[in-house]
Amino acid sequence: MQPFLAAVLRLLVGLLKTWLYRVWLGLRPPTSNDCCTVTLGPGKVRGLTKVTTGGTRYHAFKGIPYAVAPLGDRRFQPAVPLESFQTPVLECFVERSKCLQYDQLLNVLVGSEDGLFLNVYTPALTGNDSCGLFPVMVYIHGGGFLSGSGDAFLYDPVHFMEQRVVIVTFNYRLGPLGFLSLPEAGIEGNAGLKDQLLVLQWIRNNIGQFEGDPDNVTLFGESAGAKAAYLHYLSPVSRKYFNRVICQSGVACSDMAFQVEPSEKARKLAKCVGYEGSSDQEALDMLLKTPAKELFKHQLATLTDGERHEELQFPFRPVIERPHPGAIVLQHPLDALQTELDPPIPLITGCNSGEGMIALAKAQHHLAEYNAHPERLLPPMLRLPANANELGKKVKQFYFQTRPITSDMLPELMDVLSDNEYVMATVTAAELVAKFQPKVKHYCYYFTHDGRWGNLKRLLNMYHLPGVCHGDDVFYMFSSALNATLPGDADEVCVRQAFVRMWSNFAHRGDPTPDEGDLAEGLVRWEPVEPCAGKSYFKLRCLQIDRSLKMVAIPFLKRSTFWRELFRTYGYGSRKLPE
Repeated sequence: MQPFLAAVLRLLVGLLKTWLYRVWLGLRPPTSNDCCTVTLGPGKVRGLTKVTTGGTRYHAFKGIPYAVAPLGDRRFQPAVPLESFQTPVLECFVERSKCLQYDQLLNVLVGSEDGLFLNVYTPALTGNDSCGLFPVMVYIHGGGFLSGSGDAFLYDPVHFMEQRVVIVTFNYRLGPLGFLSLPEAGIEGNAGLKDQLLVLQWIRNNIGQFEGDPDNVTLFGESAGAKAAYLHYLSPVSRKYFNRVICQSGVACSDMAFQVEPSEKARKLAKCVGYEGSSDQEALDMLLKTPAKELFKHQLATLTDGERHEELQFPFRPVIERPHPGAIVLQHPLDALQTELDPPIPLITGCNSGEGMIALAKAQHHLAEYNAHPERLLPPMLRLPANANELGKKVKQFYFQTRPITSDMLPELMDVLSDNEYVMATVTAAELVAKFQPKVKHYCYYFTHDGRWGNLKRLLNMYHLPGVCHGDDVFYMFSSALNATLPGDADEVCVRQAFVRMWSNFAHRGDPTPDEGDLAEGLVRWEPVEPCAGKSYFKLRCLQIDRSLKMVAIPFLKRSTFWRELFRTYGYGSRKLPE
């Protein structure tokens, strides 16, 4: 069967299985032998006891509410903790509602405004485990800040249970509900990031009841989730709640991480739903009384002219806040990184070999525009009116020489779309950490295993291209309904075992390859990035993650050097990088 059709079929079968499982649980509730109960501050929660394919018992609690539902006047505001459940014992067998969003796979509006729930998976609840409390890993899902959830449909952490860690996944507000900003009317923005902070605070207070160690927390995320994790990493408000950070395909150092003209977007959205005046307070009143689904239906109408030309369109994203109590983001990350952070928190960052494939899926349909307007090859922060066309021609010459961009040149165009956002941001952040955060143990990786669990690549019908699509590394960490069933000795399974082992090692000890036992099992010594404080050079080595692991010099050095010189000459957004 064609890979695209096979991926679609697995998606549909997975959705059907999820629905049937919910029906089955309703018709045949679990017995007491299948259940486990934990007492929390707001009340008791009852979860399910399960067994991994390797025979490891674990316990899953899904759909635990962590905040008062942000309804009515609470819309757009920071969430507040939930003080008590509505029932003496809350059944947490299946996930509850997602936060309201357009599902990116099905392109339908799903979820609810009441969607602030989290899920906890723990290897033990006895209180007598010989290992003591387990490290905690908190996953922030991706989705461009406009879609996604912590559901096990995509993010089942069953493989982590065999590594003796507690996993927390969760929902946070998305789109306009999570990231609308209108400070002139008292809406400071970043409600979605503040939901994430509330989860971290919930973990500090409650995770011990699940045998998790509140003093050993690793924050990890992919794509938008990685950008959010990086913003928390830089925030004095957030960083006291975790000890390590992993950012997969995102570091929040490009302008793509931030909302463009946030106040104007809020005003546009109010006009889209019928407001005709000029008062920000009245505009907010209109946004508060409008059904939430209507706000989502109109969110793309708020895009700026420049954003309408982007292949990936995310209207509502984090903002740099004005100083106020509870603000998480007060500086652009490029500025924040240039002041030494205390304490120095260990960090893993990296990207995939075909990040730009997700944008290429749209770009391939209007190649003529790239030939006529080479400035479209530039990231937004380099599209300066005075020299955008000139810079675009330089990029076109570097990647395509004198050849026109045609369907035969899609791999080269994919490299452009990978480099000008994901790769360059990752390398720039790594250099700043090496220069200004010399005490930080920073590990960098490059994921190149282009295997049969490349589900997004197949759903985008891009399976004929080389490289690992943005987001496809996730399927080598979590069990997913989209993953094809493969034999235990398959390359994909071996890559997953190494991936999960290194991430879990990092959570346990702050080092992904801490002892000789790991090396005997096929891992290699993952060397941290060499600090370069006071030096004129920056040398980046990273772990290449594939069927075999190896430390390599930066595999895209020529491309990275090209962009580095462009940014140093013309600035990174409104900022010049330090020499």
